[in-house]
Amino acid sequence: MHAGLVSPRTGIVRRLVPYAPEAGDPPLVVVGSEVRDPDLLGGLGGVSASGAAGFDRATAEQAALGEACERYAAAFLHEDAKQATVGDTKDAVEGWSLFTERQYGRDGFPFVPWADDTLLTWVPVERLTPLRGPFPDAREDGDRWSRLRRFVPKRPELAPAQMVHLPFLPDAPERMLAPCLSTGLAAGPDLASAVLAGLYEVVERDAFTLAWLHDARPPRVREEHLPPRVRALTSYGTFGIFDITSDIGLPTFLCVLEKASTVGAVRVVGAATRHDADTAMEKAVVEAFQTVPYVRDLVRAEPSWRAGRFFEKLHDFRDHARFYTVHPEHELGLAHYLRGPWSEVEPTRLEDAPADSLGRVKDVAGRLDEFGLAAWWADLTMPDVAAAGYRVARVVVPGAQPLHGLYQAPHLGGARFRAADRHLPYLETVKTETEVNPWPHPFA
Repeated sequence: MHAGLVSPRTGIVRRLVPYAPEAGDPPLVVVGSEVRDPDLLGGLGGVSASGAAGFDRATAEQAALGEACERYAAAFLHEDAKQATVGDTKDAVEGWSLFTERQYGRDGFPFVPWADDTLLTWVPVERLTPLRGPFPDAREDGDRWSRLRRFVPKRPELAPAQMVHLPFLPDAPERMLAPCLSTGLAAGPDLASAVLAGLYEVVERDAFTLAWLHDARPPRVREEHLPPRVRALTSYGTFGIFDITSDIGLPTFLCVLEKASTVGAVRVVGAATRHDADTAMEKAVVEAFQTVPYVRDLVRAEPSWRAGRFFEKLHDFRDHARFYTVHPEHELGLAHYLRGPWSEVEPTRLEDAPADSLGRVKDVAGRLDEFGLAAWWADLTMPDVAAAGYRVARVVVPGAQPLHGLYQAPHLGGARFRAADRHLPYLETVKTETEVNPWPHPFA
């Protein structure tokens, strides 16, 4: 799968860079990747590095390469993209969880509302329900790069390119509806695997963000119910695994970790959704430990960075990731997770989950549909990515709660935010727009 993918001259990935562990780090492998700039090949640019981790080197490297491929492929605008206003666009995908009238009315608010006269670039997507048969393979019509044809459904609907591609840099007069996010962008050995990974991520971020905005107190998983590979890491830091499973019913867990390091106490999180609860808990704790060296590097690179008195310098996920490390005086924002008290539970588990990726895609899409959360997908696979054995897909679920990187612009305009007590079984009090949790989330 790595053939031709890693090369300082011609590879999508210039090189893989293992993170050097510090004393006291767990026996996990953390790998970074230097990604070739898509701008050199007509892409939208903006990609430079990514990373991943695993219990062994092969798993970590494969995950890092997949992450690199998805970021690279997402930077190439779909060849069938077209520009039009919302009102002039037939078959537009609607219902996006954006912002409120109050937010739009703030001076300098950088995003525009969804309206008939809003000008957008559109790309084709396909609804996941009903899903008919297997996913197609990416294909190329002819042998020239310029003739690449990614899969286009026979009856496509249209989604804003800024919700599908990453990054997306609109040309005036088009403006942004919201920040570009990576949620739902995924790679895999086939399209079904990529779409499944994207669906899992959407469900995970929706559950976490609803819990955070409403300052919920999710229950902690009892230690005796943690998988063996997670229990083996308890001596490498102080962490808890919290069951944040939403009404969607897929096992979803949050790991909150505090770990001593050479830059002080690092406080980070990881989260995951899977059909298998043990796999989800393992991924959540690996993601948390993976974030530790990332935050250490951020702190060393910008030792004077601070979030500002009103958190006005929290611009992106890098800032959120380092916030509770750089600002130990604000540990109160993580107090429930780090210090308790908390209720303890057995983890949510599913019985009789589908065994294959396609079956699991159908199951997740059906669960989302049951709660009025229609899902769409787009094939973003580029020919060089396909040649390396990867497929890249973007999943969008407009009604799901997005995770925000810009502290000043949480997405408060969606129906799930307003009725979060219907979606989180452990939530006691729904917060209004003016009552949301004031503490910055710690998600990288």
